[in-house]
Amino acid sequence: MLTPILVIGCLLAGEPASDSSLKTEVLKLVRNLDADKQEERKAAEKRLLELGPAVIDYLPSPESQPNDNLANGIRRIRQQLQKTQATASVESSTVTLHGRMKVSKVLAEIQKQTGNTIADLPRPAEASIPDPEIAINFDKTPFWTALDLVLDQAQLSIYPYGQPGALQIVPRGLHNLPRTGLAAIQGPMRIEPVLVVAKRELRSSSPSALQVSLEVEWEPRLQPIAIKQRMADLKIKDSSGGSVAIDNPEAEKEAFPRLGSSAVEMDIVMAMPTQPPKEIASLKGSFRVLMLGKVETFRFVDLLKGKQEKRIASATVSLDEVRKNGDSWEVFVRLRFDDANDALESHRNWVLQNDAFLEDANGKPIQPDSMETTRRTKNEIGVGYVFAMADLPKNLAFVYKTPGMVLAKDFPYEVRGVKMP
Repeated sequence: MLTPILVIGCLLAGEPASDSSLKTEVLKLVRNLDADKQEERKAAEKRLLELGPAVIDYLPSPESQPNDNLANGIRRIRQQLQKTQATASVESSTVTLHGRMKVSKVLAEIQKQTGNTIADLPRPAEASIPDPEIAINFDKTPFWTALDLVLDQAQLSIYPYGQPGALQIVPRGLHNLPRTGLAAIQGPMRIEPVLVVAKRELRSSSPSALQVSLEVEWEPRLQPIAIKQRMADLKIKDSSGGSVAIDNPEAEKEAFPRLGSSAVEMDIVMAMPTQPPKEIASLKGSFRVLMLGKVETFRFVDLLKGKQEKRIASATVSLDEVRKNGDSWEVFVRLRFDDANDALESHRNWVLQNDAFLEDANGKPIQPDSMETTRRTKNEIGVGYVFAMADLPKNLAFVYKTPGMVLAKDFPYEVRGVKMP
């Protein structure tokens, strides 16, 4: 059975042991950021950036530094490394693993190496999933390529619409084909044609059409909020090498991933050729994926001292005002991104689901009783939170959690050999 996969994976994917040598080097370099000689300061900053995002956990707090120059240097390095980390996160993760082992162990190791949670759906004990021993030989193999090969050997598949942030493992259906070779894999995205329909509107004079449905999957560690395809960018060839026209080339399709899924379907509608083809030999396109970076925590203390502002990666959170209003306290916050990439448009409500709460001295959260949007522009949103309390206890902090970046990335793809009905 694969029921223990999630538990095994979580144990394996626990916090890595501290790298004492890296920590020692980082602290030494931080001291050199305040050296008397400019060349020493520049060399220290350059080396910290070369060490990469692993440095972030060992950088001291800027607020604890003895002078502004040192504090600003640490902030600058942290911000650059956070941007590097966010940008790297949208690349494909890879797997290196060799030998013979149970499928459950292979999947647990894939989870550990990639950060992609793999889970088994709850089911009656009698409906167990096979856990055979398989041979694998992966050397920096892309996540989807490795996973498809493992699942095919074990006669398994994926249900991508279940648990949030996880791939559900299910038995492969009786008539389902192996996954390997069915999809185009581009970075962390997997694009597979799953349905072809020839259709005619019987209450309309519009011509017949062909529709190909593409299932777009992503590594579950990612958090896309929109996937777009400009129809004009599509290039489609039939089995004879002729071009197939798009039904509405001026359109732009947009799919909105829902909570609990790691896939969406995108329908590509084509004009029906005079002579319907036996297959679509090639369908080339490019998805523009809007996704959220790593969630960062912004914590504000001394709430009545006036406006405060904190920045992490490309996000700036401003605590504009904390004021009493009758028997309640109101907290006004603004979130601004260097470039929100249209993620703050009025129809996108992910940002209103960001965690925001007061926190007492024991770390216990106090949730707001209500909230309202006070401002919304291309790169900024303001929100007011109301807490129903007559007095504001001392030692309270306000905590706001939000992705530190919004990333937009294009993923070109090509699917081949799509059979017609």
